Amino acid sequence: MNDQPPPPVRLPGAYIPEGTAPWRSADARRWLAAVPSRRWAHPVWLLLTLVLAGVLVWLLPDPPPELRLGTRSEGRTAPALTAVEFGEGYVPLTARAASDVLISTSYASTGSAWLFGDVWVWTLTTLFLGFLLLEAYWILRRPALALAVLGPLTAVVLLSDAGVADAGPAARIVVGAAALLAGLLLLYRLRARARRRAHAEAVAGAYRHAPPPVPVRRPHRLLAPAAAAVLLAVAGYVCVTEWPFGVNWLLLMSGTLGTGLLVHVLANWWTARRFARRPQPVLRVLVREGEDGRVCVYAADDHAASEPLLRFRTWGGYAGERAGQPAPHGSVREAVLYGLPSPGAQLTYVAAVDGPDGRVAVERSTTPAALAPAVPDPHPPRTEKPMATQKLAPTEKDTVSHPSAPGSPRTLVASWSAGPVSRTAGALVLLFEAATVWNFFDDERTLRSWLLLVTLPFALTWAATALNWRVTTDRSGVWVAGGWRVEQVPWAEIEKVECAEDRLVLGALDGTQTAVRPTGWAGLDRRTAKGHVAGRAAEGIRAMLADPESRPAVDSTPADQGTPLGPVIVLVAALIGAALTLL
Repeated sequence: MNDQPPPPVRLPGAYIPEGTAPWRSADARRWLAAVPSRRWAHPVWLLLTLVLAGVLVWLLPDPPPELRLGTRSEGRTAPALTAVEFGEGYVPLTARAASDVLISTSYASTGSAWLFGDVWVWTLTTLFLGFLLLEAYWILRRPALALAVLGPLTAVVLLSDAGVADAGPAARIVVGAAALLAGLLLLYRLRARARRRAHAEAVAGAYRHAPPPVPVRRPHRLLAPAAAAVLLAVAGYVCVTEWPFGVNWLLLMSGTLGTGLLVHVLANWWTARRFARRPQPVLRVLVREGEDGRVCVYAADDHAASEPLLRFRTWGGYAGERAGQPAPHGSVREAVLYGLPSPGAQLTYVAAVDGPDGRVAVERSTTPAALAPAVPDPHPPRTEKPMATQKLAPTEKDTVSHPSAPGSPRTLVASWSAGPVSRTAGALVLLFEAATVWNFFDDERTLRSWLLLVTLPFALTWAATALNWRVTTDRSGVWVAGGWRVEQVPWAEIEKVECAEDRLVLGALDGTQTAVRPTGWAGLDRRTAKGHVAGRAAEGIRAMLADPESRPAVDSTPADQGTPLGPVIVLVAALIGAALTLL
């Protein structure tokens, strides 16, 4: 019996630049030795420490008034204010803000609508909380940016009234110690990343080559900037229309998410621009696409793909002419990696698709490269029960999973539909949107109600898909029933099948994708009797792609293909809205 792993799909020699060195397992182990210890240097532990420090500051008793920095004014305590004049009325202030924030009484007496004190009271806490949330995300994904923001953010916490300026010395000591610890750990992670880059650069040698252009469809480029623009526009509108009335949750969420997306877009744009303009080190590696769509990088001599090094999500396209059938999903492929491999790095790779005479995939990382777990599959199957007590999970016409069942796969179509987790989530979203429509017609129409109404089409699409998605295979191809329509992808046009946590994607040869989302939540789906339906669907379709004889020999009926629920939900919602308007 041959236990040797199959050889990787060979990369055409024309796509291997001159002087490209292989990244072997011995070099990869030295590179891994420079990784920070996950026992104490993992960013999650740092976040937990900062949260505990914040809880400790919150639990500390309030100091005497004479020790509060925010209430000192030439040795006297400032008088407590309860409201600030705004136009023809008064804006109530919290007890803390009333005593700590400077109020421009000269403008208040004239009835001006732009009061420095009001703006300070209203925006400072919102900006402070927003940057705290962004700093937590940057600690996880972008340590360099987190370290750059840490100093100014700590100064704001220590000196501003929204922080601990009016707290006692103990609170300021806790904040300073937590910031110092965060800075040291972030600096340690950056130093470790520099050591890893130095190891990889030594292996690559002196050869440098310009990375190839990555074919990226324009809608993908515009998605994140458009989302950031919409969120920041919402935050700006709220800021202009509702700023005198305290911290607003809508401003906090939209401003924080919009700023985070904007920083992410600008950082990726700047990194990609600098990456494309400079010749990069190149390494020969092996790559394999996981079940979740992320690409794992392996050493050039790790044909068994036993020790993943990095993983990241990508986008891109193909180059060259097609030669035969593409390699099956999950195959180990030869690749050339442009850039120095390290967590958070920008990388581009060229990998084999059809073999030494066929096409290549040219893709760029869209998420910062992260260290891969020790096990290639991030969601290993659960340990099965003994056969004496094991219960077989029921399946819906899943003839691929039971080829020996009565009615072989050649005479029956195979279909997979929404499971209990997906349908429960869809029902909850549908109930929430029904309440939104009811409140819109029943209560006063505010900015929040209008924004919720604007998001109604997206929520209805999400709910309709989650409630009744279906994937069906027959003689002609794969039928995908989403929230609004049923799409067909012929067998000859399917390039690959991806299944992530909550979506199933069919990639075509021309670069287009047919996706169904959401399909549930893989972690919860595996705990139900029906199991992870989308994962079984992906495995079944891949098996049929690899073995055409296993495909159904009959055509599916409209009943087999499923019925989109989107039009039905819209009709019911329109009837409810009309009834509420007339009543």
